[in-house]
Amino acid sequence: RVAVMEEGEVVETGTVLDVFTNPQTKTTYNFVKSIIRDGIPKYVYKDLASEEYKGRVFQFKFLGVSSGKPVISQIAKQFNVEVNVLLANVIELGDIPFGNLLLELTGSQHEMERALQFAADQEVMMKEVTKDGSRIRYYPKRNLGNVVHG
Repeated sequence: RVAVMEEGEVVETGTVLDVFTNPQTKTTYNFVKSIIRDGIPKYVYKDLASEEYKGRVFQFKFLGVSSGKPVISQIAKQFNVEVNVLLANVIELGDIPFGNLLLELTGSQHEMERALQFAADQEVMMKEVTKDGSRIRYYPKRNLGNVVHG
């Protein structure tokens, strides 16, 4: 377990994996962001805001077992969608691999939904990136052990 402190006070506790993959406080988020580069490049928002843009952008997070599976390759082969890797980062949290990818998917709505469900079935966490800068939680929700203090 780890604890995050701010001005001498514990603000969040949890497992390393839970705290790093889903920070619950602004302090923890800022700390994690300094280590795990998962920011969305400005050009992505510009593309998403364009009337001509046809794709959708997702942040995929791979943890442990899912990080060793060829999920992206399988999506490209099994579904009628194009996959474009916009950003990728893989680190180890303790001894657990953690991958963070920003992917652009293009194709029919039906095929994209099938591909996303496939990824969810492989225990990949995903959020859709939208033109207004929000990230919509998409698939699947994890039960986290983080505790916010204060």
